[in-house]
Amino acid sequence: MANHSSGEINAAGNISPIETKGNWFWKDSKRFLIKGVPYEPRNSSLPGPESRINPLSDDWLENLRKDIPFFHRLGINTMFIECADATQSPRQAMQLLQNEGIYVLLKLDTDLVRGDSGQLKAAKINIARMYSPDEVRKNLAIVRQTARFSIVRGYKISQSKIWTDATTKLAALHRAAVRDTKLFLKKLGLRPIPVGSSMSSDQMYRLNVIRYMTAGSPEERVDFISFGVYDWVGPSSFQMSGYKHLIKAFEAFPVPMFWGDDPESNDVSDDGDDNMDAPCYDLVQITDRGERAPKKDFERFQQNLAVINAMPQEDIVGSHEVKDYDSWRGSFKEGKAKVLVGNGGGHSQLPDRLETYS
Repeated sequence: MANHSSGEINAAGNISPIETKGNWFWKDSKRFLIKGVPYEPRNSSLPGPESRINPLSDDWLENLRKDIPFFHRLGINTMFIECADATQSPRQAMQLLQNEGIYVLLKLDTDLVRGDSGQLKAAKINIARMYSPDEVRKNLAIVRQTARFSIVRGYKISQSKIWTDATTKLAALHRAAVRDTKLFLKKLGLRPIPVGSSMSSDQMYRLNVIRYMTAGSPEERVDFISFGVYDWVGPSSFQMSGYKHLIKAFEAFPVPMFWGDDPESNDVSDDGDDNMDAPCYDLVQITDRGERAPKKDFERFQQNLAVINAMPQEDIVGSHEVKDYDSWRGSFKEGKAKVLVGNGGGHSQLPDRLETYS
């Protein structure tokens, strides 16, 4: 078992749960900064989505035991699980992660919207049909199996399909998923685990979607937002990439926000320096940077975390070999950040009409 600070784990093996208050995450009345990676092992012999392995299944348990020491060395405190499966019990894996003090962020509603949303027309989007009882039951089963573990940092509803005028209709579906997940937790008599949403990287819709998802009563609005921004690819800076303006825009929102994924760039310049120096640590503060690493090549990542920027065919040598590994070690530095308490200025009522939701 990993070593933890005194009082962090009680006699039952439970670590203190994470909660949201204002625009921060909190643990034991102290601010909590996410430092995590998506945990997505794959079977390379299978194509596409079929290659995904449920990392909380008993079949993967021994591999999880082997990977945990690497996560501890990097100071990772959160794992994002995208493909949990209610037909495979997560009990042993969740108990192991609880004993090791690693939080879990679980993605729900993975099958609510199928196919390429770019081909969806407003007339063809039937919210009632998409939000079917079977899909709802499947995802609430995951909640039932995991919610009693204090390491569940939250449940996340994906909104990556919203990037056209037609698909803005799907936001109502995502709000329903957030509402029903919260209601289910309440009916189970469990703690109010944060339920949030991930945003599309499309700049045209992102801010309006965030306003929509953070409005309304606490029972129906999101508790946090994660989003993918892919402007930091190649040589760039906090100012050039546009992240500076994003952070400014997000200051006024009433819930915690963090990077849900990073640009998947593996470019290496002639002088050996990695062009993808991620914009977190001192600048962004609340982030779970790193989706690009295991998603691109988890098997290589699993074997040697020192080469998380590597593609399988690459030979990583010299100083570049351990650059990302070293930069990941340790904890995030606490910087200056605006604190919004209570409702943090959030809307008490859902807007009557948002231009992109007409």
